[in-house]
Amino acid sequence: MANVSWWQRAYTVFKLRVIAARLGMPIDELKEALYRVHPLLDEPSVSLCFRNLGGKNNLGMFLHLGHSAKPLAISKLMDRSMAQREYRLLQWQSNAGADDIAPAAVDCRELSEDVSVLTTRFAATPAPFEVEHMLQLHQRLSSFHAPANTDWSSVNRELKPTTPIKALLCGFVTETDQTRMAQFLDKYLSQQLSYGERAAIRPSIEPAMAWLVAYWPMLQGAPHWGLVHGDFKRQNILQDGHSGTYLGIDLEYYCHGLRVWDLAFFYSRGNYTVADMLQHTGYSGELANVLVCCYLIASLSHYKQKREPQQLATRIEPAADWLQQAFSNTAA
Repeated sequence: MANVSWWQRAYTVFKLRVIAARLGMPIDELKEALYRVHPLLDEPSVSLCFRNLGGKNNLGMFLHLGHSAKPLAISKLMDRSMAQREYRLLQWQSNAGADDIAPAAVDCRELSEDVSVLTTRFAATPAPFEVEHMLQLHQRLSSFHAPANTDWSSVNRELKPTTPIKALLCGFVTETDQTRMAQFLDKYLSQQLSYGERAAIRPSIEPAMAWLVAYWPMLQGAPHWGLVHGDFKRQNILQDGHSGTYLGIDLEYYCHGLRVWDLAFFYSRGNYTVADMLQHTGYSGELANVLVCCYLIASLSHYKQKREPQQLATRIEPAADWLQQAFSNTAA
């Protein structure tokens, strides 16, 4: 417990009691499930330390610390089905002999009918964050090959549209039927651009969205269709402490669909302009059109009314202006 303060130890015990009570299980049973992974680590782990690292799907997260409080692994308590989904992908990575898309899995254990604990190797927040390494990670993720017998239709159906992000993954990113995708997109845009200053944007992007629907069949299959992280944002990109390789975490939303979605989602969540995104990716022509369309769609998914002027000025309107200009030039 060296270098771990007394209040961290006390707070960890407190959180163990709170989480155990919430799960309706004895605290010793919860501790046993967490300590079970210690023999599986490369170095001896001597203590647990609770960490509040956020995330809607996290019921609790604990660092496994070695001597001098060195983080070795992290355990995340989460919905059982989501834990199993993520663990399956991590096993695919391991079986493929790869270690460059996500931290390696250590263990996944059911705590109840509804909750599992997933443990992975520890990875740190990159400092400084480098876009070039993020792009390399995206390339590795989107070109990753699952086992040959993988039924991606079944894997995609495991996701349910219970959140705005998952609704987009189900109805847009993974949808192979052009008509259903068009219906979803029309409904989505109608909902997101139905009031306030946003309502004026819809007519200006209609040509671009009509083109995207018409072009949709051309995007299915290689090289445009592949593994999608599903929640590809800066907070979910960490760095291996030994190799420096960027790795993706919180992979429970992964699916098989439009590869550029992850990039569009990433840039829509950061302090980047449309020009930054196109410069960094090097995309041009039809692929740039797809990327900017997805950027606009993704930006609308986390649109906050209290930040409407800022988001309109920095994301929504520039993307709409770019699309209007691009398709005005095409029409001309």
